[in-house]
Amino acid sequence: MMDNKKLIELIVFILYFLISNFILNKIIPFLKKYFNDVPNIRSSHEVAKPSGGGVIFLLASIPTFLIYKFYIPLFCLPIAFIGLIDDKYNISSLLRFFIQFLTASIAVYYSPLFFNITSQFDNVLLNSLIYITLIISFTAIINFLNFMDGMDGLLAGNVFVILLLYSLFFKLPLIFILSSLLAFLRLNWEPAKLFMGDSGSTFLGSLIAFMIIYSENLNNSIIMFGINFPLLFDAFTCVLIRIYMRLDIFKAHKMHLYQRLNQAGWNHRLISSTYIFLTISIATSTIFVGLNGMFFSCLFTMLVGFILNKKYALPIKLVN
Repeated sequence: MMDNKKLIELIVFILYFLISNFILNKIIPFLKKYFNDVPNIRSSHEVAKPSGGGVIFLLASIPTFLIYKFYIPLFCLPIAFIGLIDDKYNISSLLRFFIQFLTASIAVYYSPLFFNITSQFDNVLLNSLIYITLIISFTAIINFLNFMDGMDGLLAGNVFVILLLYSLFFKLPLIFILSSLLAFLRLNWEPAKLFMGDSGSTFLGSLIAFMIIYSENLNNSIIMFGINFPLLFDAFTCVLIRIYMRLDIFKAHKMHLYQRLNQAGWNHRLISSTYIFLTISIATSTIFVGLNGMFFSCLFTMLVGFILNKKYALPIKLVN
């Protein structure tokens, strides 16, 4: 039987889902007027649709802090606020990266992960390299997840699974953010009526990055990181390919695997469902088997990615 605490949490989840759904439906006309996403040659949609729906995640950080005293979502707000400005005015990528780098520098310096790793070494140079590596990893997670927000339901669906596991496995108080994500996903699933914009994708990316470096131990950090593997692996391999081809890694393009699958004829629903299935498989393996299960599920994801790239996706050389 469900105990009282779980029943209350379920009721809160449903109520906040309904509240989030109400808010999103009410602000769509405003977002359509001021944050309309007009498709361009790099877009995966063909008609203009309202963006900026990710503000619903930002709003969810308020009750998360006030009720549970969970402060990490508040730390993500500066990055999300810059993303919101970028949704409207397309600010320079250099300014966005500076804010991310500054946030990452402070966050990593005070993080348990940095302390746990460097406390094992008495070498200033080595610890400095670890510090820089964690900063780069922090900003990479933010930008990689932002890169993956290009298909109806793809980022929102996968992050819902990721945060659900964080909530269940690590007992993190993410109920309000999960409710808002589900409400958004209902409007973002193909055919999408609303996009989250950079405000939403950078908020989710920084939230995940924060929770990884502020987890209690290295094992937890590895698990939190590994659950994101389907999204991060696509983005990371695409960056490597663009570096090899001497292309600008920050410039918008359509070379990610999910984009090339779409260009080859796969619809948004099938692509998003495939990635979500892979994320669920890693999450399930981690829950029941642990790190070894997560490791083999990540290998399975790599194999699936290789097959999809080889047999089904548009070849990179044919991408415009």
